[in-house]
Formats: sequence, C-alpha cells, structure tokens
Amino acid sequence: MPAELPGEAPAAAARERLNLWFRSDDGQRLLLDALSAGRVAIQLPEEGALPVLAWLLEAGHGASALDLLDALRPFFARLRFYPRIDRGADAPRPAGAIVRVAAIGEVAAALRTATPQPRFAAMNEARQADHSFPLLQPLASPDRRLRTSARNWSDVAPTPD
Repeated sequence: MPAELPGEAPAAAARERLNLWFRSDDGQRLLLDALSAGRVAIQLPEEGALPVLAWLLEAGHGASALDLLDALRPFFARLRFYPRIDRGADAPRPAGAIVRVAAIGEVAAALRTATPQPRFAAMNEARQADHSFPLLQPLASPDRRLRTSARNWSDVAPTPD
C-alpha cells in the first residue's frame, strides 16, 4: 500500500480513495500477492470484496468483476472493502476466530478425539431428563390441546347426547 494516497484520486474521503487505490493495478497486484502468500486477514465480510474483485479479474471473469464493482461503488466512501495485510511471515496474528485450512482427514481425526465440554454435557442431560409432573399431566393431554387450539367455541362445546 502506498505511504500516501494519490492526490489525483477522484474521491473526497480517505476511505474512498483507499478503496479506489485497491481497485487500481498496483492495489490489485498487492491483494493478489497477499492472497497467494496467505497474508490476508479478513475480519468483516466486506473486507473480502476487493480481493474477490482482484481474483475475478485475474481469473478472466471480467463481467462478474464489473457487476461486483457496480454493487460496491456506491459504498466506497462508507465501508472498507479491502482486508488487513500482514507485512511478513512473522507478523502477529490476532487470537480468536481465524479460518484455518486443513485436510479433511485431519479435521475428521480431530473431531473424533474431541471431548464435549462439561457444561454442554450437563445442558444436554438436563434437556433429555423427564420433567413430567403428575399435577401437570391433565394440562398436557391431547383433549386439552384441542380446547386451547380451537378457533371458536362451537368446535369444543359439548354436544347434546
């Protein structure tokens, strides 16, 4: 990314000029290089928009890229459509929810060896427990449900024998 935003960028706000810069040839090259090196940190969905645009152009999907750009352009002054880019392999990664790439076999093995957290096991056990109380059973009878779901009293009124 340039140290300074180009003054000739046709935008009033700095965010809009940055979005426009990442749409430029230099900006797209930076995004593609960062993507291929795994140095892109996308924390909000919209931060992935310009990398997708760069990839679409690189992959020869110009019409789709133009459609995406048409949808994004009205929001360039308000939203950040470019990701944070790590400067090197030693750049610190934030803790928390980060997407990780692994082979399906590794993921399956990790899931087979995972143990449920005690609080979730207790919650599931409580949900499966029998909570029927003798005093409440008449209220739960099928006959009672019919009466509470009736739309008019003629549906449930006793009929003369």
